Order: sequence, then structure tokens, then C-alpha cells
Amino acid sequence: CGTIFLTVNFNEEGEPIETFIRLGKVGGCGAAQLEGLSRLVSAGLRHSVSLDEMIDELGNIRCSSPTLQPGEEMLSCCDVVSRMLKRIKSDMAKEKKSEITVEEKKGGDGK
Repeated sequence: CGTIFLTVNFNEEGEPIETFIRLGKVGGCGAAQLEGLSRLVSAGLRHSVSLDEMIDELGNIRCSSPTLQPGEEMLSCCDVVSRMLKRIKSDMAKEKKSEITVEEKKGGDGK
């Protein structure tokens, strides 16, 4: 996968309403898959699907090339997005913002 960037935008009440997920490298099937995932997560947020449910559904999905990071195994891009959403949820509890962006690397060689 490479580096994945996730941005979450919030409404005036501090509730997440849309996501932008992109891959650090341009183009390709992986980037298209993450854009589709981003659109589905955004649609779910706009239709009252909880962040917890999305985190649970996306977590532990395994692809053919999981990556080991110090102290953890990244199973797939969906698994990485689940972990990123969990971090954003934690950040939401600490402070109110209109946007939070996180970055995660899956695969040191960009794959």
C-alpha cells in the first residue's frame, strides 16, 4: 500500500460527517479502492452509522501482503483505516476540531 492519509471532517456539533482517504502514491487500483472506501465511510457517517461500527467492520480484514511494523501487524489497507479511525475517535474525545488528519505507513517499500 504505502502511506495512507485519512482526513475526517466534522459538523458544528463535533460529529464526523465525511472522510477523505488517499494513498501516498498517485493512481492505481489501490488508490481507487481507497477512494471508494472513503465514499462509503462518508455515506455511512451521513446516515448515522457509528464510528465504532465502521472500526469493527474494517478491522482485521487480511490481504495477501500484510506488513509488520514495530509492535504490530498491518493486515490490509482496510485494517489500517480502521486503526486510523480508532485514533481519530480518541483524538475527538480529547479536543473539538473541524478536521483531523492522520498518516499511517503500510509497507516500508511503498507496496
